[in-house]
Amino acid sequence: MIRHKWVTGFDNAVKRYAFVINNFSHRPEFIDEAFERSIEAYVLTKRYEQAVELGKKYCANGSENPARIITAKMDIAANLYSQGGVYEKEAMTKKEEAVVIVIPTPVKPEPPAAAPAAGLEMSGLGDTAANLLAAAEGEN
Repeated sequence: MIRHKWVTGFDNAVKRYAFVINNFSHRPEFIDEAFERSIEAYVLTKRYEQAVELGKKYCANGSENPARIITAKMDIAANLYSQGGVYEKEAMTKKEEAVVIVIPTPVKPEPPAAAPAAGLEMSGLGDTAANLLAAAEGEN
């Protein structure tokens, strides 16, 4: 319950920052701050994908200050890395769930095929194969 209120508070802040971004484009100092705080709100609520998308938008349309753009690009990289960790945890959870699945009926192994007889039988080989085999034995 507390987390839900916490996330809702950050969502409200992001909406207010979006208002600043959309309506105060003539004030670069406000735009930079609004982008940076919106990205920070997404990161704090572990919504890294939205943080990455907003960071890309900031780099394309935001600050004229190169230092802020470089910082934003480094933050994008860190957020992508963090998102990869989230995906890895989800994958491990799915893998553990898959291991626990119980097979309803156990699979019984097939009996091994009968071993061939010690002596070679000529039936089914045809006349040509039998003649070649006999000729080979006669040479020895």
